[in-house]
Amino acid sequence: MIRLDALQGFSVARHAHSVGNALRSDAEARGLMEVETDLRDRDYPLTAQGRAEAQALATRIAALPQPQRPTAIVCSPYARALETADYILRRGLPGQRVRFNLDERLRPKNFGITERLTTHGIAHRLPSLLELRRTIPSFHFCPPQGESRCDVVRRTRDFLKSLVRTHAGERVLLIAHKPIVNSLDYLLTPLGELAFSAEHAGSARNAELTMYATRLPSRVFAAHPNARDLVPEHFEYATAA
Repeated sequence: MIRLDALQGFSVARHAHSVGNALRSDAEARGLMEVETDLRDRDYPLTAQGRAEAQALATRIAALPQPQRPTAIVCSPYARALETADYILRRGLPGQRVRFNLDERLRPKNFGITERLTTHGIAHRLPSLLELRRTIPSFHFCPPQGESRCDVVRRTRDFLKSLVRTHAGERVLLIAHKPIVNSLDYLLTPLGELAFSAEHAGSARNAELTMYATRLPSRVFAAHPNARDLVPEHFEYATAA
């Protein structure tokens, strides 16, 4: 595991509900081949639901004791993450000096040629790729022109190693995407590849805040109540206030 001893605090929040989330859910429900939009993935804004979630997240961060509030935010450059961060800065940490940086390594997973395809679309347009997917462990499967989960973990590890050097002594909050949250659980907890399992990955909900301890033994404070069922008894998950 990577140690975060140099940091005073470390947490991550997934961006709030976005137009991309809504469009994909609609396309899957309607059995479409692909998500219908002219927007680039990096340009999806928050939905009305997402703006309410971002406000609730900001309120939650504002209610944290002063020693737990972030002194630095590192954000994905994607619009949905930036909009979520804006709520936190303006409404969760008003008047507080907060160091703010963007980092491209916090971007979402690149799905390559499958990027906008639905489950139905992949099955009908790329049946050979679907067949190949069944023969390769999910952690290592990489769609053409895309990334594997392992690739995302590698860049997340690279990011963490540089973060502990550049933000030593700070309480850092990341605003990122689901694959980054899963990668952090892979790197910082005993979950290993279980961090990407269907049961656990579903716990990285929009606008969910996870706080990781920076001293061993590691503890993770998350909003997903079933997480404790996925980890060894000596490792503790608890619900954040």
